[in-house]
Amino acid sequence: MRSLFGKKHKDHAASSSSSGLHKKPTGGKVFGTALIDVCEREKTEIPQVATEVMEYLDKNGLKVEGIFRIPGNSIQIQQLQDYYDCTSDVLTIDTVDDVHAVACVLKQYLRDLPDPLLTHRFYDTFIAIMKNPDYDYRISNIKKLITALPPAHKSLLQHLFSFLLRVAAQSDVNKMTFPNLAIVFGPNLLRPRHESMLRMIEDARHVNSLIKLLLEEYEFLIMGTTDKPKNSALYKKPDPTPAPASAPVVAAAGSAPGSAPSTPKGPSTNPAIAGGRAHTHRRRAFKFDPADLSTQTFTEDESVDPGEKEARVDSPARPRRAVGGAAATASIGLAPSKRISAIGVILMTPEMEQEVKEFDLARPLQHAMSLLNVDRQKCARGADCSTMNPLQLKAEKAAVKRILRNFDVSFKEKHGHLPTKADKEPLRPLYQQYRELTQIIDNTVAPPVPARATGPKPSVVDEQQKLLRKEKRQLQLFLHKYQEEFIARNGRKVQYLEDRLPVQREYDRYKELKLQLADGD
Repeated sequence: MRSLFGKKHKDHAASSSSSGLHKKPTGGKVFGTALIDVCEREKTEIPQVATEVMEYLDKNGLKVEGIFRIPGNSIQIQQLQDYYDCTSDVLTIDTVDDVHAVACVLKQYLRDLPDPLLTHRFYDTFIAIMKNPDYDYRISNIKKLITALPPAHKSLLQHLFSFLLRVAAQSDVNKMTFPNLAIVFGPNLLRPRHESMLRMIEDARHVNSLIKLLLEEYEFLIMGTTDKPKNSALYKKPDPTPAPASAPVVAAAGSAPGSAPSTPKGPSTNPAIAGGRAHTHRRRAFKFDPADLSTQTFTEDESVDPGEKEARVDSPARPRRAVGGAAATASIGLAPSKRISAIGVILMTPEMEQEVKEFDLARPLQHAMSLLNVDRQKCARGADCSTMNPLQLKAEKAAVKRILRNFDVSFKEKHGHLPTKADKEPLRPLYQQYRELTQIIDNTVAPPVPARATGPKPSVVDEQQKLLRKEKRQLQLFLHKYQEEFIARNGRKVQYLEDRLPVQREYDRYKELKLQLADGD
């Protein structure tokens, strides 16, 4: 089958090339460049790469099983990126022969946008809306956000989803139904400004549900070509009975804070009136003015905190901005009251985020040594490794490793990539210390294990072991889930250090627990 597809694609490529269907891209870098900048430079409604890739897949990919799900040839993917970035023309859209590589280029372009298609600033708002169980509430407020998107983002969204509907129309052959397309494209279209893997995993089902809803209600939500959605009770004949005082009301655009809500024009959004499903919980007003949002300037390097001016949902289901707390622990089965400091289950505690944010990249070694000294003082540990016991050696090694990891994360946040060997050179003494600690720990002779008492272990020890095993199991499940999500997004397993970096602390903690449990046994 592979050779047959290959022959078909090459024939298409030859005919396209001979007829000169596509002009060579000019102007500079496209991948990783803001959408509005590319459109202004090319003087097009949507970027050339998006137009040509979707045209190619329309002709060659709609009936290919696993389109967008099966990874393509990595060499051809890179060559096509270089082609559109105007750095190479070894391979063009007219000569490529791997449909899956072209599909991956479209996903890569969307993933590399500095501001995703549905924008960073609306991430929290979209998630809060999707957590509300009322379908009418979700669809009416999502429409407001889509209307408020920047023009370039909305144009590409319209073309992209029109294309995805054509893909889904052939789902009996290509197996890409609405849910499958939502899983593949969700993380590429909507992601938070400050990415946290734990948060993205926790919100994944809401992101996927949003993309699926946009596909199902494309004409109403994105194009605005229909007056009412397909599955909503919102626009059914209203009951003339007035709404109760506690009924939720969507705030009118431009209404003053604290003023009485104006009577909405058109049918009521109250399920009790519109004939929809009744809910016992109370929903408050959706507090944002789409007219104000549509006139704001959307730039990637906004200095304002994304939660300060963004559209908000004031509802009981409003998500916490902090990664820690009940929302984060619940996602991997921890009790809300359980908190783990230092290296633990929480991906980035506020203390860790602060440590990364305040890392002095201008004087990395001095800053790192000051952090290490603080850790030593907290743990009553000296600076001389020769006087440390095995547990103190392990604690010293863990502290050094955490500081080196924080340097990597801080460097990447500032420069957009992990530090090179030359960038790490100022920290050479700390790396040397880490290697020496590893060697000392490996060469340390473990003390003889005393004979176990015939009677049962103290209940306190049993309880500690039980808690450690439970924590280890929760971490194991979390890491497995991360691996599955990574495979779904990238089509391969976690292989490289950078792949594991978002969950490195959980991975380190898991290994630490294994050692503790092994010592206890």
